Amino acid sequence: MRTLMAALLVGAMAILAWLAWNPVLVMPQHLHGSPKIIIQVPEQEDAADMLWRVMTRRMVWKKGFEDMQARLVGKGLSPVVLKREEPVELHAYDDVRLFDSFAEANKVKESWLKKGFEADVLETGDSLYRVGLGRFYLDEYAGEMEQRLKDAGETYRYERRTVVIPSYRLVFPAQPKQKAQHLWDRLRDMGVASPILMPAREFDQLYPPEPVPDA
Repeated sequence: MRTLMAALLVGAMAILAWLAWNPVLVMPQHLHGSPKIIIQVPEQEDAADMLWRVMTRRMVWKKGFEDMQARLVGKGLSPVVLKREEPVELHAYDDVRLFDSFAEANKVKESWLKKGFEADVLETGDSLYRVGLGRFYLDEYAGEMEQRLKDAGETYRYERRTVVIPSYRLVFPAQPKQKAQHLWDRLRDMGVASPILMPAREFDQLYPPEPVPDA
């Protein structure tokens, strides 16, 4: 009997010693009682990224720009004018001849007018004169002019070059995309050619405020 009790005592001590070196890990109920649920929260958009801008295409003909501005204001809209000096491709058509005097050039100008073409006497800067038949900034109008000259069988001088001139855009205040989209649709319905819709942040990068010159 004593031998049995001694054996049990030794075994119990051995178990206690093992537990001391290898503790049992008990998981909290909220960890092992139900599966873990992970919810992905979308990143919040920056306020600037949530706003959009609507604006017209670039216009280089001031009269056409002023007419469009008046039309939009008449519809209750309040666009802001964005004016920039920008490089623009110019298509120039002239009579092929150079003249020593204004009088000679003016006679040729009158002959072009009688044929139905617009014409002006231009001074070249070398005490010479030429007759200008038109200056165009849009490829479409330049193409129409060239076709008219060919159909009339006239010879002409053509030059294409880049010039820096004022350009105009009509810009509307930044607003949420849904409202901006509605405005864009409205402009198209009014006949505005290809209005532009872009994020306000992109607009600010393309058209940063111009520095104010020192007084």
